[in-house]
Amino acid sequence: MHSNVVFFESNKEQLLRQTFDHIKTLSYPLVKMNQTHSDNIHLINPKTLQKKITTILNTDCLITNSKNIILAVRTADCMPIIISHPSGYLCSIHSGRKGTEKKLLQKAIQTLSKKTQSNKDFSIWFGPHICSHCYEINSKTREYYNLQKNNITQLQNELNLSENHLIVSPYCTCCNNTMYFSYRKNNQTKRRNFFFCYLK
Repeated sequence: MHSNVVFFESNKEQLLRQTFDHIKTLSYPLVKMNQTHSDNIHLINPKTLQKKITTILNTDCLITNSKNIILAVRTADCMPIIISHPSGYLCSIHSGRKGTEKKLLQKAIQTLSKKTQSNKDFSIWFGPHICSHCYEINSKTREYYNLQKNNITQLQNELNLSENHLIVSPYCTCCNNTMYFSYRKNNQTKRRNFFFCYLK
């Protein structure tokens, strides 16, 4: 991530309550999504935010160019994606199979490229997510889904990766379920991993 981006997360080791205690000390508005596996993108208007927590309905992507607004994404096998640009834009994405098939990341890059008037110098982070070896989508045909590969393809459709910076987490939420909550591994748990970021 660029130096103007602050990032932190909550998982099995870093409990959500502890993370929210940290957020309270910052006194910044927090924006979270009512995630619906859509391809909907929401551009944040600071004037419409609540003092503490604002929930954006039916969206899976948040974009802001305002400082000190915390963006949150929650996952339990889906891929959290955070994108920043030195011009001062920040994006937080919840990308599961449905959102990926709807080309959410590609649409987000298109929006960011228009806003920044650039297609280079983006920093893109793919967070912990279920790997292709764990993500079986058809037990009869032994078909597996590769979130990482399909999202990288969307990036390559919009950006020259040699002119941008892609960071991929080495962690699979299902393989590393001692650290991260996994919907598949943890018996369809309702617990979630949270990833937070803001511009300073």
